[in-house]
Amino acid sequence: RDAELHDALDRERRAVASAAALREEKSTIEGRVASLTSEVSRLETKLERATEHSELMSERERNAEDRLDKALSLHARQLGARQRREGELERTVAELGAALVVAKGKVEGAMRAGYVDGGERSNGGRRRSKD
Repeated sequence: RDAELHDALDRERRAVASAAALREEKSTIEGRVASLTSEVSRLETKLERATEHSELMSERERNAEDRLDKALSLHARQLGARQRREGELERTVAELGAALVVAKGKVEGAMRAGYVDGGERSNGGRRRSKD
């Protein structure tokens, strides 16, 4: 009987030691779970901030693109207006050039015909005398 009692006590000691080891392992695992849960929470917060920052940067990029599109559109309109004004100026210069050629031709024609000073005939550059 002593042997049976001794075996039972031995099994009980091993069971108690095993239970203590399991409680220690459980405590260690719970600590790791708590640590990992905290890490997950920290990473989720970091991800949320990164997502918000990314959305903010995307919004800023869209705004910058909109401003650039408006500036390009304005530039295109201004360039078109400038080209129209340059075309008008070129036409005006051409018209003035043509008018100058016509006027010069008339003056030269009048000079060849001998008319000077309002239509009086010239006497070779001499004045007529009024006797």
